[in-house]
This record gives sequence, structure tokens and C-alpha cells, in this order.
Amino acid sequence: MTITEIQALRRKNQETWAQNDALLTKAAAEKRDLTAEEKVAWDKAEEEYDARRLQIEEAEKEHDRQKRHEARRLELEKLDTRRAGREGGSGADQAQDRESQERALRAFITQAPNQWDEETRNLVARNQQLVPPEARQLGHGFVLPGRRGYVFGSEMERRALTAAANATVAEDFMRELDVALKDYSGMAQAARMVNTDTGADMPFPTMNDTANIGALLAEGSAAADTADPTLAAVTLQAFLYTSKIVRVPNQLLQDSAFSVDSYLPQALGVRLGRILNNHATLGTGSSQPRGLITALVADTTELEAASATAIAFGDIVNLYHAVDPAYRNGPKVGFMMHDDILKVVEKIVDSNGRPIFRPATEAVGSVPTIYNRPVFINQDMDATVVEDKESIVFGDFNHYVIRRALNPVLMRLAERYAEYFQTGFVMFDRWDGDVVGGANRALRVLSHDLV
Repeated sequence: MTITEIQALRRKNQETWAQNDALLTKAAAEKRDLTAEEKVAWDKAEEEYDARRLQIEEAEKEHDRQKRHEARRLELEKLDTRRAGREGGSGADQAQDRESQERALRAFITQAPNQWDEETRNLVARNQQLVPPEARQLGHGFVLPGRRGYVFGSEMERRALTAAANATVAEDFMRELDVALKDYSGMAQAARMVNTDTGADMPFPTMNDTANIGALLAEGSAAADTADPTLAAVTLQAFLYTSKIVRVPNQLLQDSAFSVDSYLPQALGVRLGRILNNHATLGTGSSQPRGLITALVADTTELEAASATAIAFGDIVNLYHAVDPAYRNGPKVGFMMHDDILKVVEKIVDSNGRPIFRPATEAVGSVPTIYNRPVFINQDMDATVVEDKESIVFGDFNHYVIRRALNPVLMRLAERYAEYFQTGFVMFDRWDGDVVGGANRALRVLSHDLV
């Protein structure tokens, strides 16, 4: 789908939303609820809106994927030229190295080990040394050596993880894996991601200096030395997660028309994304990450809604202002809720009868907003507004940290399903998550725990 076609769908959605906006505005002006006929029209328009929204999201994902591949191709062409100049080789030599890596990864996925040529066996053998010892007995492993954004090293410096050189195909595999993971995880979209090159416990330092202010100093007087900030640390571990085994018929692996490079990262990323989202939202913190809701219920004062079974405009206003003004700006500031709760919020109007929810604009990549803040969908949050539940979180999600340790390991299980003429693949990844620093000021949750 072209950009023009995506923009056309967005325009259509804006028109649909304008119709529903008019219904709400009219009802609010007349101080009444929607009539039965208006509710039918609203529901029909909302269904069409949601269907187009999903179509737009899928089209934009494909468009972004194509842009990433093209950018990567241009980047590699420049890299080949620079390397050729430094190493005295040619761009063709560098391209040949990349082709060797590509053949090795594809052979690792699509062929049995006894079919690998010598070059592939050597490349896989070198890579096998990077696989954790406890995982090597499971079968042949391939540590994805691509970049995962930025990582914290031993000196807390920001540097990219590169376990092997020129592993361009594996980098693309890693990139597609993380894209699929984020597509199915509102927490991965909203939270702060920190990647480390070890699996050791990571003390994440925090500082609270809100109780201290400056002071007027008289001439000849000494400055006070008793205004130390409160220092603490949240320890982030590296719990081991698995995608579970994905079984692929060998007929498909042998079929050149089947794009296993696209299928595997999608299948594995979706599974890892779902468990990451669940534990980053609801994890107990005991032998697993401490989820966002778990942490906010334990560490902050929940904001009580006016009703146990409804969300009102006043609740949204109170939730917004419950967050300290210093934490209400920034790229990670937004609202988070289940998609079914968003349907409820979409019908809320302000004191002037205007809907507080604004749909995405025509611009590619734009997102729906409330108070000009993005809305993150989290399908592991409560889906209904009932008593003893938490419906909406607002604040700076930069204060929820997901720590990912090392790079994921892809294992190939060639013999386990041989009688089915299938090959198994399983991905292992290590991570932890928790709220760090200023939670009671940076993030608040709307609760319906009425007494």
C-alpha cells in the first residue's frame, strides 16, 4: 500500500470520527445521552473506524519495514566502501563477506547440519562458541549478533552490541524480531529499554532530591552541607524466557518461495512480545519481573475514580494532574489502557461537550491522543470498568525500565521432530523490569477500589 493510499484511509477515519464527534457534541449540548438510533450509528461508525485503523497499522508496518531494508542496504554500501579503503580491499570483497554470512544463516535455518558446506560449518562453529554452555546441549545455536539499540556496559557507556562482524542478515533478523515483539507489547512500546552485555544483576541507581531547595546565602556565611539527596538502587536481574518451539515443515524450508527469514522472527517475536507484555504489566516481582500495575499498586497512592463502574471526564482530569508537572512532558509521557477501555474513553466529552480523545491525523506514524499525549494499548490491563480494578495509567513511562541481557539465542532442533519431517526452532531471551525513580510523582493509576 502506498503512502497516498494510507493517507486516504486516514482521511476516511477522520471523517468517520467527525461524524461521531458531532453526535456526542449534539447530545452534550442537549444534556442527554445518545438515543438508540444514535448509538446504532455510533457503533457502526466505530466498527468501520477500528477496521480501517488496523488496516492502516499493518500498512505502516510494511512501509516501515521496506524503509528499514532500503536504509540498511544504503548503509552497507557505504560501509563496504569505507572498509575497502581502510583494509586495502574492494567493495566487492566486503559484499562477498556479507553474502557468506547470509548463506550461513540461511543454511543454519533451512538445511540439516550434514548438508552444510565447509564455509557454513566454520561460521556456525565460531558462532556456537557464543551460545551459553547450558544451551549447547540442546542442539546447534546461533546468537543473533545484530544491534539492540543501546546497551550499558561495564563503565555505563552507551555502545552497540556486536557479537560478530558483517552479520547483516542476522541483524535484519534481530530487527524484525524486535519489531514483531513491540507490535504485540504495549509495554515494549512505552517503557524505557536498557540492553546490557552481561547477565549479571544490574543495580539501577535512583536519586530523590525533591525535598531540597537552594537557599539565600548571606555575605561571609558558609553554604549548608546537610542537603544530600536520597540515593537508592533498583536491582534488575535477567530472567530467562523462551518463545516455546516453533515447528516448521521441512518442505517449506526447502521451498525457495517461502521466506523463512520473515516468518521466523515474526512467529518468535509475537510469542516473546506477549509474555514480555504480560509480565511487564502484571508480574509479581517474585522470581519474575515486577509489572507496572503491581509496582504502582504497591508503591503509589492509587487515584480513586468517582464510580466503581464508570470513567468520567473528571477522573481523566484528576489522573492527569495527579502526575507532577515535571513529569508530564517528554517522549514517553502518555496514557496506557486496554483497547476495550479506550472504547469507553472515546465517548467521554469535556465540560464544553468536546470528545477528549483525538484520532490520528493523516500524517504517517501519527497516533491517537488524549490531552495531546499518546495512547498506548496494553491488552494485559483490565478490560472492563468494575470495582477492585485499575483501568488507566498515566505518566512518564521512561520510569518503567525493561532490562534485556545479552542477545537472544536461536536454537535449531533438527532431530527432535525428524519423524514428522519437521524442524523445530526456539528462541531464548533474558530480561527483567521494574519501576525506577520517582514512581509516585511520575506515574499514577486510576483505580476503582471504592469503599
